Amino acid sequence: MVKERIAWLDFVKLLAIYLVVVGHVVLFMGLDKEYVKHEDSLYVTIYAFHMPLFMTISGFFSHKLIYGQGDIKRKFMQLIVPSISLGVVCLLTGIDSLNFWYLKSLFLCYVIWSLFFRWFHGRMALGYIVMCCGAFLLFPLITRIPYLGAYKVDFMLPFFGLGLLLSHYKDFVQRHLGKFLIGSILLFALGLYHWDSSYIWYFSKPQWIDYKALLLDKSLIVDMTTLWQTLWRYAVGCFGTAFILFTCWKINNRLHLGGGKSAIAKYGQYTLHVYILQSFLIEVNPFHVKLPTNNILLYDYVYSPLLALAGVTICIVLAKLLEKNKYIAFAFFGKPMRP
Repeated sequence: MVKERIAWLDFVKLLAIYLVVVGHVVLFMGLDKEYVKHEDSLYVTIYAFHMPLFMTISGFFSHKLIYGQGDIKRKFMQLIVPSISLGVVCLLTGIDSLNFWYLKSLFLCYVIWSLFFRWFHGRMALGYIVMCCGAFLLFPLITRIPYLGAYKVDFMLPFFGLGLLLSHYKDFVQRHLGKFLIGSILLFALGLYHWDSSYIWYFSKPQWIDYKALLLDKSLIVDMTTLWQTLWRYAVGCFGTAFILFTCWKINNRLHLGGGKSAIAKYGQYTLHVYILQSFLIEVNPFHVKLPTNNILLYDYVYSPLLALAGVTICIVLAKLLEKNKYIAFAFFGKPMRP
């Protein structure tokens, strides 16, 4: 059962990276970027939950942290070594638009949760409450720190914890999966009804408390608009993540998405590779690919999904080829050096 669940989560990872690539295709392959960021319904919807979904899955696979068995050194090699190598490549090639923030954010979330459970061994419920409160109340300060604020730790940390929570209580979730699924569908639909681009993390930072006034003048100034955006950002990210996870979980119970009947799930192990390679192929767009933009519906729901599917396929093929070289596999994909 454990292996099967990991396998179907690999299927979800593949779906999640596909959504990432779709969003990037929509943004970088033809339409005006300002229009996409603020008006394009597909882009705005995907950006409501796609990275929280990724972080939740990463947390689910890191369940050993709960028992103080984290391996920070291994995670450093897996995430930060590729970040450094990719940074060097970008520097040498003159690419200044990529920072691979998710790799750094995931590493920081892993370290923070690992340190917590080394001090509070196994206290999952307490940990989740503390981290959510910390992310909401204290971590907005991080957004004022150059570079570090771009890693979105304040937003990602609770979702990493959500993955730990689901892993820790997976038997309980399994018993009540139908109820959780119905609830997530209703809440996600409600969340999207009140969702717009101003709630996306990139466009509205969670600085809802004036910390300068609080620390220096002992004056509590709260921006209620930003506070609402922050709360709704967390809520919709959670609802969307739950909707995707519980839907795939339910389907897996019937069809075994990660079992022998579905070979697609095995490609979920290449999500890190796709995330990296698509940055150069889609975000940088070196071949200057432009999709027809005369019909927005076709652009969003036909051209972009098809090109994204081709992009994910190409990235997986490239990843398999590049991984044959142990130095490339180590430097760019964080794989252990083979003898």
